[in-house]
Amino acid sequence: MARVLLVEDERSIRQAIRFELEDAGHDVIFAENFNEAVSAFHSFECDVVISDLFLGKGDGIQLLQLVSQSETEIPFIGITAFPETTLANKARKVLKDNLFIKPFNSPILNDRIKQLMAKNHAQKVA
Repeated sequence: MARVLLVEDERSIRQAIRFELEDAGHDVIFAENFNEAVSAFHSFECDVVISDLFLGKGDGIQLLQLVSQSETEIPFIGITAFPETTLANKARKVLKDNLFIKPFNSPILNDRIKQLMAKNHAQKVA
């Protein structure tokens, strides 16, 4: 499966998503805030990034910009409990189907990861 960098500041949500992803066979590295996410992204090779949009001293869009500068194309999924904010509207324009509103169904998130991984693999082969 995928090696996932999960960035979520709320412990209970982070744990719930982490357990669901691990049960689905994914290897999960997690970060609690923007600075930890940046450090983890540079320290570990990941296949996909799942990040909350609101991260305190940084946000999910800034993290997306960092991930986008990577040498390899890494899929990015945004998550938020505040879909009507300016930041969420900006994220929706960039992420389209890769923005999930909390609470969301974990199997749907897992299916999206599988789709992104398959698409990414197909692009590498082509």
